[in-house]
Amino acid sequence: MPRPPRGLAAIVVVGVLLALSGCVRLRTDVVIRSDDQVTVSVDLGTLRQYANPAAEPCQADAGLLPTTATRRPYDDGTYVGCVITATGPAAALGRGLSVVHADGHYTFRFTGADPNSGGPIDPGTLTDFQVRVTFPGKVVSANGSGVIDGTRVTWSDATALADGELVAVGEDGDGWHTVLPWLVGAVVVLLVLVVGLGIYLKVRPRPTPALRVLPPRTLVLPPAVPPPAEPLIAATRIDPGPQD
Repeated sequence: MPRPPRGLAAIVVVGVLLALSGCVRLRTDVVIRSDDQVTVSVDLGTLRQYANPAAEPCQADAGLLPTTATRRPYDDGTYVGCVITATGPAAALGRGLSVVHADGHYTFRFTGADPNSGGPIDPGTLTDFQVRVTFPGKVVSANGSGVIDGTRVTWSDATALADGELVAVGEDGDGWHTVLPWLVGAVVVLLVLVVGLGIYLKVRPRPTPALRVLPPRTLVLPPAVPPPAEPLIAATRIDPGPQD
């Protein structure tokens, strides 16, 4: 089984090495976009009064981080340190910081321990601590003192490391794995209703057409025309006279 690249895993190793020196700032910000796009940004700093003025803050990782990682030294008046940012696949985060994608969820684990020795960070040596992870979807759960805000979980209490690791679970942002079963069920119900309606319409007895009853009508006859009057002929009696 191939070992994961040392690059991103080295972030946690450096954090442990600095923490063991005491008075350390360790702020880790992880943004999960996909299996191949996980961005890890680590702010490693030491209280200014304990920092070595001649040391280069961004050389603390001893070159173990990928050459593609960005390094930005800073001196904010309280801490002297370096912000290191790297992006890589989730499978290459190493044992101290891992992201596993399964069943529509990402599981984030932060042990804060040296992946080689397994030595834990002593919370008492951390004067500024924060671990924050942002998921593609809604956060489902977080252990310890993790504060959930939508898609993000933040731990700000270093004593949370006393439990051994920080764990959070979030959705992968692809809602089909939860919506699809409901969608399939709705389609099946709709098909059943359509088929049932078709069968009902086909086998139901057809009603006999009702006879149309016309409303009664009044027969209107034209007015009677009287027959023409017969002309009056005066009867004239002819006297034939005496007969022989």
